[in-house]
Amino acid sequence: MRDDGWNSGDELPGSGAPARALSPAVIERIEGARAYLHEHAAEPITLATLSRVAALSPYYLVRVFKAQVGMPPHRYLTVLRVERARQLLEVSSLSVTQIAHRAGFGTVSHFSTVFRNRVGVSPSQYRKRSLRNRWAPAEGSPTVTEAEAALA
Repeated sequence: MRDDGWNSGDELPGSGAPARALSPAVIERIEGARAYLHEHAAEPITLATLSRVAALSPYYLVRVFKAQVGMPPHRYLTVLRVERARQLLEVSSLSVTQIAHRAGFGTVSHFSTVFRNRVGVSPSQYRKRSLRNRWAPAEGSPTVTEAEAALA
């Protein structure tokens, strides 16, 4: 293992450069940062805070987090927040404003913009579709009038 936390490995496809695997100690720190993001997703989280949690410099944390997880910490946090918002929109009767704050977004405007960009529809439209799909009869199941006719 090298001093920078990377292990030499195979070549990256198409790059001609050797790939470097992260050391187990660095992976453990990244996993600690991921756990922190999951536990505190509804709270404001700065890169400085996350780098203290992981005991890595901010620049290095972003670099190795992206190498391990496939996206930088900020995008990962956004994905977590949008997923939490989707769950709340599907199962709760909270307002979109309440959901935005519970999911960790500072403003409803920012939440709506991020949600629409990630999901493809506004939070309100997503909720309507979710409710419509939840109460729609399953394909092949009898309709109410068919069921009433069968009972008669």
